[in-house]
Amino acid sequence: PRAGAAAAADPSVSAVWVARTCQQLAAKLFNASQPRRAACLAGCCVEQLRRAAGGGAEEAALLCSAHQIGAHSGLQAKPPAPLEARRHVLAAIQIRCAALDEEGGGAEGGGGAGAAASRPSVRDLCALHVSCLVRGVSEGVLSDDGAELDHVVWALPPPARRLVVRLELEETAQQLGRLREAAAARYLHRYAEAAGRRLLGL
Repeated sequence: PRAGAAAAADPSVSAVWVARTCQQLAAKLFNASQPRRAACLAGCCVEQLRRAAGGGAEEAALLCSAHQIGAHSGLQAKPPAPLEARRHVLAAIQIRCAALDEEGGGAEGGGGAGAAASRPSVRDLCALHVSCLVRGVSEGVLSDDGAELDHVVWALPPPARRLVVRLELEETAQQLGRLREAAAARYLHRYAEAAGRRLLGL
């Protein structure tokens, strides 16, 4: 009853409650191998949080988690939606990096106390981003001659930018060791070269 009264008095509280419910249902649907439905609920979570007036740790954690679910769902959907997945994961990286200083956690953002503990690490998000690139080339929606760091990554503050570029280089090297598809391998080679040049210039 008290929560209901608070929600009625403050619409932003109601929006966060709906967002939290959508995020939890999205996670359950994804784990139940229903990626399209999971993606829809993840999108609802993001939309509800846009309506909320607050910008605290809980909202950031929910938003980051919703974008991560959206990215995974985009890759698992049939047919896959790698570009939509990439937009989700880049948004999650941006949110996650903004929270690093607030948490006082490890350099790779492995999570902190309270709401922040539910957030994915920056390393996990970078690995997911590289997977989006590989799937995008495989599905023919990314050209293997256009590999370049995304403007979202380049717009990050310098410490976060260095961290993301380094982690993506490490993940690219790992994926190159496993790839059998020539076009995706070419893309990652060029992406790694572009990332390496940027890292040297940071």
